[in-house]
Amino acid sequence: MSALRQPAALRLRGPLAVRNFRLLWAGETVSVLGDQFYLVALPWLVLQLTGSGLALGSVLMTAAIPRAALMLAGGVATDRFSSRMVMLVSNVMRCLIVSMLTLLVLAHTTRMWHLYALAAGFGVFDAFFYPAYIAIVPSLLEPAQLTTGNSLMQGSVQLTGLVGPAIAGVVIGGAGLAAAFGVDAASFLVSVAMLALITTGTAAAAAGQGRLMTSLGEGIAYALAHRTIRPLLVAYALMNLFLTGPFMVGAPLLAKQRFAGATALGLLYSGFGAGALVGTLIAGYDRRERRLGPLLVTVYAAAGSSMIILGLLWRLWASATVLVLLGTVVGYSNVRMLAYLQRQTETSKMGRVMSLIMFCAHGLLPISYVTAGAMSKMGTKVLFLASGVSVIVITSVLFRAPQFWRKENIATALRDP
Repeated sequence: MSALRQPAALRLRGPLAVRNFRLLWAGETVSVLGDQFYLVALPWLVLQLTGSGLALGSVLMTAAIPRAALMLAGGVATDRFSSRMVMLVSNVMRCLIVSMLTLLVLAHTTRMWHLYALAAGFGVFDAFFYPAYIAIVPSLLEPAQLTTGNSLMQGSVQLTGLVGPAIAGVVIGGAGLAAAFGVDAASFLVSVAMLALITTGTAAAAAGQGRLMTSLGEGIAYALAHRTIRPLLVAYALMNLFLTGPFMVGAPLLAKQRFAGATALGLLYSGFGAGALVGTLIAGYDRRERRLGPLLVTVYAAAGSSMIILGLLWRLWASATVLVLLGTVVGYSNVRMLAYLQRQTETSKMGRVMSLIMFCAHGLLPISYVTAGAMSKMGTKVLFLASGVSVIVITSVLFRAPQFWRKENIATALRDP
C-alpha cells in the first residue's frame, strides 16, 4: 500500500516505529508540557512583582537578545557536533536555570534582577536548542516521512499547549508559582534521559568542521541563493516583529485587566493550543501538494484579523474562540512549511539553514517585546489594533513572488534541493 493511500492514523503511527524518533518524541512531549508551566508562571511572577507590562516586555527582551544573537552559532554547532548532543547539553543547562528560579521563589527572595539574569541564561541555551530541535527530525526519518514526523512533533507541542496552560493556571492558583517552575525543571530531566538513549550515528558534517565564520558564511550564502528560502527570511522577520511581542505582552495583560486571573491566561493559551492541535493533525493527514502562496496569505491575514478582534473583545469565551480559530490555521501552516523547508535543504547544511530561519524569526523579537511593552501603556486595544493592521498590510504586498504560487514537486525537491 502506498504512503498516499494508507489510512491517516497508520501514517501518523509510521514514524513512531522508528526507535530513535520515538524516544525523541516522548522526551520532547514531556519537556514541552513542562514549558507550558514556565510560560504561564514567568509573566505572572513579573506582574506580581511589578504590575508593569513594560517590565514584562523587558524580561522577555532579555531572553530574546542572546537567543537571537547566538542562533546562527547554534546552527553551526548543530552541523558540527550533531543535533542530539546540542539538545542534550542545552536541556541540562536549562534545567539548572529553572531549578535556581524554583528555589528563589520558594525562598521568597526573587528580585527583578534575578529574572533578568536567568532569562538571559535561558536565552543563550535556547539559541542552541532550537536549531538542533528542527534539524534532528530529518536525521531520524526518511524524507517522505517528514510531514508526518513533523506533525507528530508539532502535535505534541499543540496538545501540551492545549492542556498545559490550563493545568498550570490551576497549579499556580492552588500550589503557587514555585510548583509550576518545579514541574518545568523535572520535565527537562525526562528529556535529557530520552536524548541520552538516542543513537543517531550521525557524524559531524565536513562543512561544519572549518572555522566558525566560514561555516556560517556557507550556510548564509546557500540560503540567500535559494529562491524560496530567501523571501521567507524576510517574512519570518517582519511577521514576528509585529505579532509575537504584542501577543506575548498583550495576552497576560488581557487576562489581568479584563478577565482577572492566571486561570484566564491559561485558558487563552489553551484555546490557541486547541486550534493548533487540530491544524497540526489535519496537516499530518493531508498528503496533497500545496502552494505556499495561498497558505501564507491565509495564515497571516487570519493572524492580523485575530489580533484586531482580540483587542475589541471583553468576553473570555469569545477571546478563547478567536484563538482556537487562529491556532488551527497556524498549526496547519507550521507543519507544511517546516516539512517543505527541510526537504529543500541539503543535509550537511540543515542546522545552519534552520538556524538562519529561526534567527530571522527571533532576531527582531527584542525590539518587538520592548515596543509592545511601551505601547501597552496606551492600552491593550491600541496594542492589538496596531499589530493586526501592520500584519495585514505586510501580507498584502509580501507574498507575490511566483514561486509561492506553484505546487511543490516533492520528488524534485528530494533529488535536488
